[in-house]
Amino acid sequence: MNKFILTTILGLFLLISPVQAAIVVIDSEQFSDKWSLYDQTSHNWVQRYVQGVKTFDLAPGRYYILIGFDTKIFFTVDAAGLVVIENGISAQGGANQLTLITSEVNFEPEEYKGSTWITWGSFIAGPHSRFLPKGLSYRIFPGSASHSLNFTLAADGAVSTQQSSSFDVVGNTMFFKTVPVNIDPGSYEGTTRLVGSSGQFGIQQHNLVPGTTYRLQLANDLIDFLLSETGQISVLNEDAATVNELTNTLSYNNVEVTFNTNQYAGESNLFYAGPKQIGSHKRILVPGIKYSLAVGSTAGVKLTLDAQGNATSYNEIAFTTSGRTVSYNNVEVTIDTAGFTGNYSLYGVGAWQTFSGSRTITLVPNLSYLFNISASRHTFSINENSILAAPEANSWYQVNQSTLKLNTSAVTIDVPASYTSDWNIGGYVRQGTDTITLVEGTSYYAYSAGRGVFDLLSPCAFSPETFTIKSGLAFTGTCGTPVIDSDFDGIPDSGDNCPFLANPDQLDLNNDGEGDLCDTDIDGDSVSNDVDNCPAIVNTDQTDDDADAIGNPCDDDDDNDSVNDSFDNCPYLANPDQADGDADGLGNVCDPDDDNDFIDDVNDNCPATANVSQSDIDSDGFGDVCDNDIDGDLVNNELDQCPSTPPGLIITNEGCSGLQYITMSCKPEDFSNHGKFVSCVSHVSKDLVIDDVITSKERARFIKEAAKK
Repeated sequence: MNKFILTTILGLFLLISPVQAAIVVIDSEQFSDKWSLYDQTSHNWVQRYVQGVKTFDLAPGRYYILIGFDTKIFFTVDAAGLVVIENGISAQGGANQLTLITSEVNFEPEEYKGSTWITWGSFIAGPHSRFLPKGLSYRIFPGSASHSLNFTLAADGAVSTQQSSSFDVVGNTMFFKTVPVNIDPGSYEGTTRLVGSSGQFGIQQHNLVPGTTYRLQLANDLIDFLLSETGQISVLNEDAATVNELTNTLSYNNVEVTFNTNQYAGESNLFYAGPKQIGSHKRILVPGIKYSLAVGSTAGVKLTLDAQGNATSYNEIAFTTSGRTVSYNNVEVTIDTAGFTGNYSLYGVGAWQTFSGSRTITLVPNLSYLFNISASRHTFSINENSILAAPEANSWYQVNQSTLKLNTSAVTIDVPASYTSDWNIGGYVRQGTDTITLVEGTSYYAYSAGRGVFDLLSPCAFSPETFTIKSGLAFTGTCGTPVIDSDFDGIPDSGDNCPFLANPDQLDLNNDGEGDLCDTDIDGDSVSNDVDNCPAIVNTDQTDDDADAIGNPCDDDDDNDSVNDSFDNCPYLANPDQADGDADGLGNVCDPDDDNDFIDDVNDNCPATANVSQSDIDSDGFGDVCDNDIDGDLVNNELDQCPSTPPGLIITNEGCSGLQYITMSCKPEDFSNHGKFVSCVSHVSKDLVIDDVITSKERARFIKEAAKK
């Protein structure tokens, strides 16, 4: 029956009938690999990756068993649990039963040493046999999962394949054909693993099956290459490698990358790409490949090389890159041991060197680190400026900016008087009852003739209180009275004027008992610091003449003219030029008498030029000493030959009235003959009439008066 019609009938049946599940036993017979069961009616997996005989409650519908990548056995189940196989060669159905029909297939890999897989969970190397369901086509992967070769298992158990360049088939046995392929990593120091084989260093030779794709695992990335049916290599990632066709050799396109660790003294581990390194160094790496760079306890920071070998960091707070250089962005972190003088270490820092006492170390930001004390491994992380992670319950440290301070307590170890041998806790070697300083929130090994373990809790408490470090002899730990210094500034909370903010200087500007660091009004002027425009100087009125948000008492430039008040000749009025016309020490913009003539500028008709008389010939409001046209005839004083011409008269281009011009042009003393003087007046006055400066009548009068002289 047509599959579509069958599925449709079953679907309609399910819509009109109550769905009842039936028990179906699936027996995979000799097929020992994993298989999955899919419900095509509900479009859901019933169960994935199972083996052996399995029992299911299956509703009526259509199903398939998935074997390997895409090999399927289809069957239907009715309401009574009857199983009908659509391909009767691969399996046998029946009432509540499905049994696979398998046949043995032999695989002879010949010179190929890698693993092959056909079905889930069956990665097998070397000669082997598998029982597979008959009548189906299979995909075999002798290389990567991206490319397969095909074969078919017939009903009589015979194997056939179209890939004659890859296999020889005799009956039910597949013989792999191989060609030699060389892998030359050059000076690359990391491991190279051909997928399906183990990782190796240096030059490798593999006998591979032609007609499929293979993968080389480098660091966190892959180089895929195709081995053609004729055995020729072609690289799919040409940035990373090239091929010599004559020798059938794949070679890495190596580049040199510099790692500038600056002052970081810990280990740098580039996973699978060479040995761990301490200090600045160079590495030979492969372009176009992803790497993981581990520093401290961080598993790995992604680092990639492009086609030219230029690096890119995926954690730019920790590492910056420029071309083929990777630089560490280090910060200094202070470990304040707070009296603990035992031993501790940082994973990967100083190659597990043991430290004691406070110290400043250079670390890489935005990474995590392991801090090891006795039986405990604590974790902390830092960003570009400070240590992160707030202390949790039973915490072992506090943080303040770039300082990590251990939470410590002085504890007394009570030792029976009869025990005179040494004992050791956290790096302290002692005899008899003694008091030592330990880190809270930490587990300790206690050594002597034996070893005991106890936890020092936070706040200080022992768990258990009694521990044994010598058979039959109990030691007891007790906590002393703690000295609490919440901000670890060296001043106990009981005497600290800011107990929760570190201020070892204890500054208190207004002497109110609250340190400046935590006082909301440090100058005591009743204006809160966050709105006070002079937070450290009393200014209750908040005067701010230049409106620059800095109050006058603390503003060095009250008028905001870029001239400091101590040198400003007008400190409250902007005058960046500092002009002072009368040189009296007061700038013009704030001097009420700029010319120092004892007349205030508001009343002075020449405020910038001294003129006590306030003379103003043309009465235009500008004193004569500062008026460039004192007679108001519209002729500038510099060009006016008659600067005192009364207003309202018609004037010449020289700024003179007719009479003034005649008098200036014809002076009696310049003429020895009186008649010539009169003639001069006649000629000049004639020109003035022509220029409409005087009338003919006025001319006659001027001539008459000249004749009388």
